[in-house]
Amino acid sequence: MELEFVKSQKGKDMLVVEGCTFIKEKDILDKIIWKCTEYRKGKCKARCHTEGGRIVKQSPHNHVPDAANVKVRRLLTEMKERATTSQESTHQIVATVTSTTDLSVAGKMPPIRQMKRTVQRFRRAQHAPLPNPTNLEELIIPLEYTTTLRGETFLLHDTGPGNQRTVIFSTQRNLEVLAGSQHWYAD
Repeated sequence: MELEFVKSQKGKDMLVVEGCTFIKEKDILDKIIWKCTEYRKGKCKARCHTEGGRIVKQSPHNHVPDAANVKVRRLLTEMKERATTSQESTHQIVATVTSTTDLSVAGKMPPIRQMKRTVQRFRRAQHAPLPNPTNLEELIIPLEYTTTLRGETFLLHDTGPGNQRTVIFSTQRNLEVLAGSQHWYAD
């Protein structure tokens, strides 16, 4: 039987066994000892020993398994992964992930506003702002800044590195709006 894991709120692995979750307690040579996540709140003394990718020993819990909690953790992990890999809006990510949940899991999910904030915070942490260049030769434009969220080309022209570098950011649609205008103001 292959070991199954979910991520904690802080991104650490949690072992899932029969609807219960365990966090890593300690390593002893090749053996990992996991303790139940309810060890403080529920005073559960259950432990699980793994070695070589399989469970070698497990003690009983003093509570019932909570499969819905495991599903919630999986969905929250999926939300965070989508936040870093897709260009969907925060609302789209939360809506997509929550639309597939059944009622038993939906009741355990955090409020929508909180999930949206989690996605925004995670995106901000993963995509730290780029440092400001001191001159045009240091300016590096990442690929993600060359298109809009709708997939339209946003970087129309770049002469490349140099002191006389010219960079034009716009979409084709914006150029058409400019062409139809009588007055242009530029900076």
